Amino acid sequence: MKSKTIITMVLILAMALGLIGCTKTPAVTYQTPFPEKGTVGGVEYSIIPDASYFRTSKTAGYYIDTLDQPNAPYIYFITSGEKKTSGYGVNIVNIEVDDQNRMTVTVEFTEPQDKNVTKGKTYPTTALNIMPPYVDDVTIQLTNGDLLKYLED
Repeated sequence: MKSKTIITMVLILAMALGLIGCTKTPAVTYQTPFPEKGTVGGVEYSIIPDASYFRTSKTAGYYIDTLDQPNAPYIYFITSGEKKTSGYGVNIVNIEVDDQNRMTVTVEFTEPQDKNVTKGKTYPTTALNIMPPYVDDVTIQLTNGDLLKYLED
């Protein structure tokens, strides 16, 4: 066999096995700031970036609330827990709805960017309002993939 034929066969085999021209799924690009209002997968949402005056929690996680009326939004209060100074935050960086009507909300917890903080307990919280038609399931995760836990009242 000629050397060109052998090299060609090796290259074809390598491409077939995925060794060359890797088709790795690109990483999700997070958007900061994420739009405060919009529609994803047919689901209308709005975000209240600083909602700590509604809910507080000593631990990171989320609460779900709604109003007692037809077609009221589901409100997801996402918190990073109690902090000792100001300057911390909770940012929604991505919302996706898959073909099974499941929503994944990706958040990042931020730390103070400068040293000019106010001492005193704070409870960084962001609220996500989801309007009908409602999704079947909502998962809230950090940018590293860790799931946030549901916090009982």
